[in-house]
Amino acid sequence: MTTVLLDHEADPNALDQERRSALFMALLNHHPQVAAILVQRDQTNLRLPTQGNPPKHWAQQMGYEDIVRSIDERLR
Repeated sequence: MTTVLLDHEADPNALDQERRSALFMALLNHHPQVAAILVQRDQTNLRLPTQGNPPKHWAQQMGYEDIVRSIDERLR
């Protein structure tokens, strides 16, 4: 479903009423497959802070080292 929404121009950087991004919510709710899809999309802002920290911080905090590596690769 994530791929379909992004393919139809859903904004992966949109924030909810509490200023949380889709990537943050995917990590918070333990959906690493969704997070991985979001990280791989060029339009996803991987520096967009949520609750004061960028996505890499939250991926590290939640133990998703594969997501951390993917973020690092995209930010090079």
